[in-house]
Amino acid sequence: MQRQKSVDCLRLLAIALITNSHFDGIYPEKLSFLRFGAIFGNCLFFLLSGYCLTHKSESFPRFIWRRGYRVYLPYLLWLPILLIIGKFPVEGMPSAKGWLSLLKVVFGWNAWYHFIPTIMLCYVGYYLFSWLNRKTKFNFYKAFFIVLAGQLTYFFFFFDFSYPVTGFLNPVSTLTYLQSMLLGGALKSNACPKKPVLCGAGALLAAVGYFIVHRYCREGYASISQLYVAVVFAYLISAFVISLEDRLPAWKVIPFISKMSLEIYLVQFPVIKVFTALPFPANFVLCATSIIGSAYALYLAGNGVLKLLRKPFKKT
Repeated sequence: MQRQKSVDCLRLLAIALITNSHFDGIYPEKLSFLRFGAIFGNCLFFLLSGYCLTHKSESFPRFIWRRGYRVYLPYLLWLPILLIIGKFPVEGMPSAKGWLSLLKVVFGWNAWYHFIPTIMLCYVGYYLFSWLNRKTKFNFYKAFFIVLAGQLTYFFFFFDFSYPVTGFLNPVSTLTYLQSMLLGGALKSNACPKKPVLCGAGALLAAVGYFIVHRYCREGYASISQLYVAVVFAYLISAFVISLEDRLPAWKVIPFISKMSLEIYLVQFPVIKVFTALPFPANFVLCATSIIGSAYALYLAGNGVLKLLRKPFKKT
């Protein structure tokens, strides 16, 4: 299937912002405000996942299997490397607690790689609503508002405010990412927007709102606005960029980095730690280059194994 330049550009933006938000110790103190973009980048990443998966008709076991080994294979290839370099986050082996920690690490249930189980949980929810869309014409916008209602109910009546609303493995943020996937499905189902200029203007306003709420709405009930503004921003900027598909440059570096966005996410945490002692901006350049190089090596390794696993599923 031919790659969309707009999707590659947006995915590159998403992984760049996610990685930038993790650059703790890379920016000097006076420039620490530049370390931003995690929530918006995550929402954009999930929206693009929903966009790309829409109109794919597969059985649930096949859908989960194909997405599962694409997500977990690079991760499981990366774990032994973490063990070798002394970054494997398990202590107390082989006690019962140690084995439990090991299982959490293997499935991504940890501070570094919580994105892995979050992706799989969102895939399950997305498949359900996508199936309803195909069978009953239950559109993605309706699904979005159903998830929104459930999220708000949980947030106002059950959420523990001692925990940040944007924290990892948090039902509120996970449901936000599912909402993003559903909006991606809606965007794909409704084709390109008819008023791209309006989407662009809306994205600009949403960007302003995004920075305002992240500055002034970080606590209490207002904190959830951080997530909603990020979702709206991701939707509008995606609609605008996708409408420009034929006008975007065909630079090879964009799909090169975009196709290994998952690998970039996986390798960045230990790599960032290596360069925090160096002066800025040398540490920034060396860190970014090393992340891309390490991700490409992991991508090649995972892609080779992935081709072998996919052979039994190819149609004859």
